[in-house]
Amino acid sequence: MLTDVQLRRIAPKDKAYKLADAGGLFILVQPNGSRLWRMKYRFAGKEKLLAFGTYPEVTLAKARDARDQARGELRAGRDPSLTRKQRQAEARQTDRQLRNVGEIWIASQASRWTPRHRKDVETSLERFVWPDLGSLNLDDITPPMVLATIRKIEAGRARETARRIRQISCSASLMVWARRILQRSSRGHSSR
Repeated sequence: MLTDVQLRRIAPKDKAYKLADAGGLFILVQPNGSRLWRMKYRFAGKEKLLAFGTYPEVTLAKARDARDQARGELRAGRDPSLTRKQRQAEARQTDRQLRNVGEIWIASQASRWTPRHRKDVETSLERFVWPDLGSLNLDDITPPMVLATIRKIEAGRARETARRIRQISCSASLMVWARRILQRSSRGHSSR
């Protein structure tokens, strides 16, 4: 197994070479001196390779954590490289998540709202809506999901009726605004 001292002392050679750690993790040392974390594994009978970044930006501990996560994926019967690609694709789709659209909506309403009202809306969404629906793609949110969130707010906040009503109306107008954005973008128009 590799140590931090060994990693700091690695010197480049004329040809690229590997130094093994454990569980398929190794560091590839390039002739230019770069040190790249890699993991060799087999999935569906094929040998594959994962990249975890460069040393020292990715420390030995972080590389081992990444390896352990990948091995967990393998134990669950999933290809870690495919899982990574899916996560990257999801990350690129954040512009369609309710939270991101909601933050744009709040900014668009700023000229119409008092600073206190804006803060109340932000706080309400942060506490009650974003945990349940914020990370979901707008296309995936259904009326029953919104209703379930509203009912959860009502059940837990009965003494703050005014805040709940404001929260419900904000959520409803936010969803209408978000749907309009989706319709415009599907027709090739800008979101403003």
